[in-house]
Amino acid sequence: MSFTKSTSGKKAHLLIKPSIKPIEHVCENCNGSCCKRVDQKTREIYSCQYLDENNLCSIFEYRPIACRLDNRYHSKLGINFHCQVSQLSLSKLMTQEEATMEIFSTLTEKTNENE
Repeated sequence: MSFTKSTSGKKAHLLIKPSIKPIEHVCENCNGSCCKRVDQKTREIYSCQYLDENNLCSIFEYRPIACRLDNRYHSKLGINFHCQVSQLSLSKLMTQEEATMEIFSTLTEKTNENE
């Protein structure tokens, strides 16, 4: 990891630049599950306003940084985990946090069984 000093006005900031290059990711068409969320209270599914009728991103080439998986993950494993959490969340109408905890609980149980 490298650090770069930049200045904005009178304040100095350190920008962290990862030395690992992000991997490129091609969406494997999961019906837009990463672009949908389950409301914690109502358990309703809300979709991103930019998903089209085929559950594809209508602004893919111009999507925000937060939507770019290739900028957030440095391994195929990380991307696959993100996709699994999104799909589990929708299939069981749970939040992504709840889905993540369920996956970790299952992995912990399986690890303990193998010890």
